[in-house]
Amino acid sequence: MHRPGLSLALSLSLFLGLLAPLRADAPPETPHVQASLYLQSWLYELPRPAEGEGVRADLSFHIEKGWHLYWRNPGDAGRAVKVLWHLPDGWTAEPLQWPVPKIYTLGTLTDYGYEGDLVLTAVLRPPALETRKPKLNPAQVSAELVWLVCSPEACLPGHTLLRPSPEPAGTKIYHDDSEVFPKPLPKGEATLREAGAYLQLSLSDADGLPSSGPLRFIPYARGLIANGERQFAVRSAQGIELRVKKAEGADALPETVEGLLLAVDAGRGWEIKARVLPPLPVAPPSSGSGTGFPFAALGLAFLGGLLLNLMPCVLPVLSLKVLALVSMPRREGLRHGLAYTAGVVLSFLALAGLLLALRAAGGRFGWGFQLQSPAFVVLIAALFWAITLNLLGLFEIGEGLAARGGAVLEGRKKSVIAPFLGGLLAVIVATPCTAPFMGTALGVAFSQSAGVALLIFAALGLGLAAPYLALAANPAWLRFVPKSGGWMVWFRRLLALPMAVTVVWLVWVFHRETGGGAVLLLALGAVLCAAALFGKWEGKTMVSRLAVHTAALLLAGAAISAAMVYHGVPKPASAAADSAQGEGDWIPYTNERLEAAREAGKPVFVDFTADWCLPCQVNKQVLDAPEVAARFREKGVVRLIADWTRNDPEVTAALAAAGRPSVPLSLLYGSNPALPPKILPSLLTKRAVLDALDVLDSLK
Repeated sequence: MHRPGLSLALSLSLFLGLLAPLRADAPPETPHVQASLYLQSWLYELPRPAEGEGVRADLSFHIEKGWHLYWRNPGDAGRAVKVLWHLPDGWTAEPLQWPVPKIYTLGTLTDYGYEGDLVLTAVLRPPALETRKPKLNPAQVSAELVWLVCSPEACLPGHTLLRPSPEPAGTKIYHDDSEVFPKPLPKGEATLREAGAYLQLSLSDADGLPSSGPLRFIPYARGLIANGERQFAVRSAQGIELRVKKAEGADALPETVEGLLLAVDAGRGWEIKARVLPPLPVAPPSSGSGTGFPFAALGLAFLGGLLLNLMPCVLPVLSLKVLALVSMPRREGLRHGLAYTAGVVLSFLALAGLLLALRAAGGRFGWGFQLQSPAFVVLIAALFWAITLNLLGLFEIGEGLAARGGAVLEGRKKSVIAPFLGGLLAVIVATPCTAPFMGTALGVAFSQSAGVALLIFAALGLGLAAPYLALAANPAWLRFVPKSGGWMVWFRRLLALPMAVTVVWLVWVFHRETGGGAVLLLALGAVLCAAALFGKWEGKTMVSRLAVHTAALLLAGAAISAAMVYHGVPKPASAAADSAQGEGDWIPYTNERLEAAREAGKPVFVDFTADWCLPCQVNKQVLDAPEVAARFREKGVVRLIADWTRNDPEVTAALAAAGRPSVPLSLLYGSNPALPPKILPSLLTKRAVLDALDVLDSLK
């Protein structure tokens, strides 16, 4: 279980421990750890240095059960054991030799260390210029030790001053050093190079290394790799290739990288000294020109905003706004257009600011993330249902207030509040929809600075507002629209159709998320009754009308609240999850399934989708087409479906790794795990998928 305060407590414990001075009278035993120093001992099988060439010194630790010490690279948390030698003049100590560590996982933290009995060894060398090598006087040798010992619940700093102890008779901690201390690489050369967000470790000869089982490369330097990410290897006659995820913010690679190649199951290790090669070429995202500023992303965002106007959730609102322009004078229409544009752009900027703040706080959120919440689905469904009923003429919102307010504003001719709020409404109703080009643009936005991200969101808002603003600035373009008349009533009712279809779709999304679609239908039925009372109750007095209207609003609010707090049964398995997992069938996505398929050298197609994503449903029809499914089977492609309908941290992390903040996203992996996947267009066509599969061999 992840404990948010562990890292803070660990760092504080270490800091306080290091403040404590090391004293000569410090006890050799500290809580949970017993430490001893032996010279020229036989605690394990490694040989002593030759006579006169030095003295082997063993630092022996007995660690209490349930606690562990840390390796030279402790991992995500902890601190390695540190030693300061006090030796006669001219004598020096070589670096410690470390046994192969174990891997410890606690929540999101991955560490490397030891439990039980541990021996760290060093060779003490005499003065180099002496012709007659002096013997070492044990009375002149001591070692100051500092460590951090941890259990799953706590971490405690420890320190002691050790002097050589006589070796207990018959003591032998390590009987077979071949399985305890890392060995040199048997044959061949090791090279390391960057490949996008990964490091590729290549071993030219696999002779003497395990032919099966997981391998892990752990650099001696901390902060180079993402310790919690699984690594996977491809073995072939040419050697072994291991793909390792880089740590975020990792420094540039030096000329050589030293580390440990660990056979995880066997607990054996080999020392690696990898020569760093130039990075593998990775195609950069199409985010702009060579100047470094993502101009192309701004254009894609603007196009995506334009296309949002054609979505069924936005088109009715835009159409009503356009009809209102017909009877407006040009100057007033232009003022409305500018106010509407300001409402749209500022709403997008506010949404961008919220997303950037949530991501800066450690969350992974993107466009459409709010639809993963059943409560939000209830709210947006109720809003769309209310708009549908309004378009059908069942009620009008605030007719009396609007009339009085309109009379006041008629004299001023300067009110911009209504069109500004209309822009806000357009953004709200646009949130369930994703247009083509938006995914690429937003992916670039979240990979850039906050300033660039805000510009891209502003471009998206300008695209959404552009049609209305253009018509408001050029009323002559509206001459094809008939004059006001009875046809407008029928046109309003026609616009209610796409809104009603959107409501049905949201009910389906709610059912997929909670299994409680009937609950939302009952809530919307209550909203219908409330709207009827609100719009059709004439009443004889103002008090009676106010009472009925209040009751109607309370009825609608209670119904919506009841649906929002409804948790329902667990989400029903998707069609992909229910389907048989044989050849050619869709399999639910997990990192392990992806990595296992790639480690086996199989091509993989991953469809990142969500029930609330309309383009995803279009893509689903393309991917399930008989000719496309047949080509998948012909090529032996493993098909994984990454369902993001509800917030799945594993899918969210995979989207972030691909540089995309939301769905849809389609990735095609070749059989070579060292190469990045091919990203297909957001809106798929049969031709695009078939063409990608035809060139699959080039991704090997």
